[in-house]
Amino acid sequence: MDIMYLYIVSQSCTIKATYGWFADGSKSSVQDNNGNGYYYIGSLIYSNSNLESTDFSQGRIALSGNTQTIHYHHRDHLGSVRAITNGSGTVIEQNDYYPFGGRHTFGHNYPQISTNRYKFNGKEEQTIGSLCLGGIDFISRRNSLWKSIEKPFRKWNL
Repeated sequence: MDIMYLYIVSQSCTIKATYGWFADGSKSSVQDNNGNGYYYIGSLIYSNSNLESTDFSQGRIALSGNTQTIHYHHRDHLGSVRAITNGSGTVIEQNDYYPFGGRHTFGHNYPQISTNRYKFNGKEEQTIGSLCLGGIDFISRRNSLWKSIEKPFRKWNL
């Protein structure tokens, strides 16, 4: 039996994104208020009923029509994706991060691959609904502000 949990992110009473989780805690879906988004089944990620990509231990395989592209993720000691190479070993994306997880682009000429949502600490950025959030507790990468209380402090009162 699958039990699905739902979490709605809103801003000024406007729904920006709707998240769904299975009972085991794995994410099942994320959609914006227009119904666009992703569905997750294990390591498979679907977009608009089409297989968009699948993850494997060293990166992901992105699909576009009948074309498969392998992206190898090279991570640092925090698990952040610092470089992405293609199947022939050519660097196609390089990432440098600010301490709060925002990506800065000065110092290199590699463009950002639009299909790669896995960045800082190896977590998937939540770009649905123009939220631009990432991390476990939804830190805003644009202005380095946390959008929720950190778990250890949720029960703390003044």
